[in-house]
Amino acid sequence: MRILFAVHGYPADIEDEAALLVQISARALAGAGAVVCVAAGTNANDGGEARSADLVPASDARIEVVRLSRSDLHPEHWQKSQSASIPERFRRLIREFEPDVVHVHHWRRLSRDLVACAAAERVPAVVSLHDLWSSCLLATRKRPADGSNCDATFAPMPCLACAGSVPPRTPFMPIDQLFLSFGSHRADLERELKLARALLASSAEQAERAAHFLADEMPAVRAVAHDNPAALLATYERAITAGPPAAPPDVDAWYAPRMRAFAEETWDRGLTDTPRSELGYETPSRE
Repeated sequence: MRILFAVHGYPADIEDEAALLVQISARALAGAGAVVCVAAGTNANDGGEARSADLVPASDARIEVVRLSRSDLHPEHWQKSQSASIPERFRRLIREFEPDVVHVHHWRRLSRDLVACAAAERVPAVVSLHDLWSSCLLATRKRPADGSNCDATFAPMPCLACAGSVPPRTPFMPIDQLFLSFGSHRADLERELKLARALLASSAEQAERAAHFLADEMPAVRAVAHDNPAALLATYERAITAGPPAAPPDVDAWYAPRMRAFAEETWDRGLTDTPRSELGYETPSRE
């Protein structure tokens, strides 16, 4: 089976809990005989592509890792969750690798329409929810002011104020544009989850947390041990049998990359031109 992972980062470039779990999962699948490729976000900021091999210990298996870099500022920010460049590059990788299934582990640093991209290339996809990014602009469900748990409905109020308190603040964004951005961000992520052939979490606790904040019409979130290749392969087999969903009608819209590029350039210019004291910390460097 040929499996294409998509994730916000991959060791040794990024080594948070989710990235390390994805590496464990990829290695387990490759060790079990699957052919695995990883499309990963990166801390690089040059808009390029870097390829390397992750060798599976005590095995002849290898995992091809393709790090897709964005060139805009703060690609991990929720207001940058839709990329101008990543969708076409990700679709090109799908055509090159020809996977049987795509497994989206995270959209951050990449783009929030990866399942839609897979559908456009006629490949079924499954999604793992490693955190609460699909129902929280900060992905934590923690209030920045005091670290307390948040159980609020995922809506412009209070979410915009909460996320807006964390650097980099974006005072250059008009409030009406923030409301529109929130609406499209939420709608696109809901579409991703509905297009997925399965929603997974790595534990029963995480599955329960993720499901708690999803709309009632969303698919159920199932707990699957991500270091168990047999369980994952069984999930993929079901997704392949179900086949890809119909691609969203706007996924090939000619104007989308241009509109997204304009939005990225405008956002970056606003960030660069805003006094540092209004951003919450120093303006990030492109170096």
